[in-house]
Amino acid sequence: MRKLDFRVLFGILLVVAGALFLLQALDLIVIGGWLWGLAFIVAGAVFLYVYFARREQWWPLIPGCSLAGIGLAILTGDLVPALDRFGAFFILGGMGLSFLLIYLTRRDYWWALIPGCTLAGIGLGELASGLVPGLGDLVAFFVLGGIGLSFLLIYLSRRDYWWAIIPSGSLFSVALMIVAERIFPDDVGMVGILFLGLAITFGALGFVSTAAGRMKWPWIPAAVLAILGVVFVGAGFENAGIAFGLIMVAVGVYFILRTARPR
Repeated sequence: MRKLDFRVLFGILLVVAGALFLLQALDLIVIGGWLWGLAFIVAGAVFLYVYFARREQWWPLIPGCSLAGIGLAILTGDLVPALDRFGAFFILGGMGLSFLLIYLTRRDYWWALIPGCTLAGIGLGELASGLVPGLGDLVAFFVLGGIGLSFLLIYLSRRDYWWAIIPSGSLFSVALMIVAERIFPDDVGMVGILFLGLAITFGALGFVSTAAGRMKWPWIPAAVLAILGVVFVGAGFENAGIAFGLIMVAVGVYFILRTARPR
């Protein structure tokens, strides 16, 4: 039996959607939100059918998952009003899922991880703010964390792309800096967290093996950033400036004496 052509399915979909819009515009019917939700879910299912019928075509995953997410957001919001605040999670989650599925089915399409993890991170941020209203200011943490995760996964999937560690660690560091705002009374300590995160990032690069061997240059910025991080984190705590000042002086004296010692 011949498979139904996806162009026929798409045409039927347009005819049904157009008829519903026309009937509602003429006030002949009143379409509830739940029906529009089902319509979007069916539309998404059509695109997903096209994908499963022709696996070489990956693009239907994007409209398929996205339309299904929109439909789920409309349907749940109409049937259970208390779930209306999770609409953004369903929509963004569906869009992010489409790109993640593209990567899972085609591992050479590593670029799909970036929009996939980014959209998923935004969706998780919206979910967290919906579940716990007090976490609304941490949405940026999930967004930056999602983008950072995408670059980390790129490196883990392609070890020759060592450069992906830098944006991954940088974005994770900025995300942690946002969380640190709840700990430190001023911005000084937050900057210290950023420096320490960047120090760890460059330190991790020092352990990466390349065709020419392990890289040594990352240890220079790692050491400088680590020292700055310790200083700024110490300054961020009350009455910690004196203690950290003494520690820095002691470390400096140690290096001076170690260098001046005869060999």
